[in-house]
Amino acid sequence: MIAALAFGAATLYLSVSFVALWPEPRPAVAMPRVEIAIALPAQPAPLAKRTKPAKAPSAAPVAPVAPAVRPARASRQATPRRHYLFGKPDATPAPETLARRAKAVAGVIHVSSVEDLTKKMSDLDYRLSDVRRGAAQVPRLTIAALPRDLRQLQSVRSRKNLFVRAILPLILQANETVMAERRRLVAVLAQKSPDADDRAWLTELALRYDVKSDDRAELLRRVDIVPPSLALAQAAEESGWGTSRFAQEANAVFGQWTFRSDIGVVPSRRDDGKRHKIRAFGGLRASVLAYLRNLNIHWAYDGFRKLRADLRARQGWLSGYDLTPSLERYSERGKAYIKTIRTIMRVNGFAAYDRARLEGADRLGI
Repeated sequence: MIAALAFGAATLYLSVSFVALWPEPRPAVAMPRVEIAIALPAQPAPLAKRTKPAKAPSAAPVAPVAPAVRPARASRQATPRRHYLFGKPDATPAPETLARRAKAVAGVIHVSSVEDLTKKMSDLDYRLSDVRRGAAQVPRLTIAALPRDLRQLQSVRSRKNLFVRAILPLILQANETVMAERRRLVAVLAQKSPDADDRAWLTELALRYDVKSDDRAELLRRVDIVPPSLALAQAAEESGWGTSRFAQEANAVFGQWTFRSDIGVVPSRRDDGKRHKIRAFGGLRASVLAYLRNLNIHWAYDGFRKLRADLRARQGWLSGYDLTPSLERYSERGKAYIKTIRTIMRVNGFAAYDRARLEGADRLGI
């Protein structure tokens, strides 16, 4: 009896424990739908062009308005600097400014130093960069002599620049005189019967150029200009850019020889038995004029004159670079000299000066 009760109690305990561990399943209940939004870290927005807000619609049609454009900053090349001898036309310079500029180009100018020469050119706003690109004309400067302290100028570039600015006006003025003679010569030769004045002038011109008055073809070959690019290159080479003893003491910038004892400077390295001297001049202008005359009348440069006439006939204008090979006789160095002259012309951009014009003058027709 006791055993039966114990068995029943054990069975009841196991049943209760089983129910506790595995309860009866509950009926399914509909759960509400939940959506979870996950916020990602904010990323920097790409830069975008600013746009104007759209205009509100209007009942009446409106003409489109062009967007405002910010004016572009003016560049230095937009308005080229120009050289005005007596001030800009729309400006009224002070009387003292006009007087200073007029004095700067009046007559022969004597300078005492590099600083003095630089100041005179600055008063005229005379810059080679403007001349090369055709934005300015060359003032009619006539420098008597180069400053003695030019060789002491440390900057090679500044020394070259100052030398060219001093010599270029003299070359252009000398060419202007020759070109005026050539134009009149062409006009006289075109006449069937020149009047007495023209015939007298023609005879005097032939005498100055050492030509027979009836040899009109040769006279026309001789009365012509020398391109500034060629003259500048030869002056730079012969005078050491204005620093040689001959240029400083005798205004000899083209190294012309002479056998007269009273107008020359003896070269320090002259060979034994030689009698030549470097011709001295009273000023730079006389040196330039003698250089042109030398190329136009000396027998040694007959090939130069023929080539110059040929270039005029074929292309109508003269190139200093193309004329250089005809000047082998100018120096004892021959072809080596020609190579040096061409190098100077090319490295320093001298070809641009063939298009340079004097203040108040037309182009020479080079």
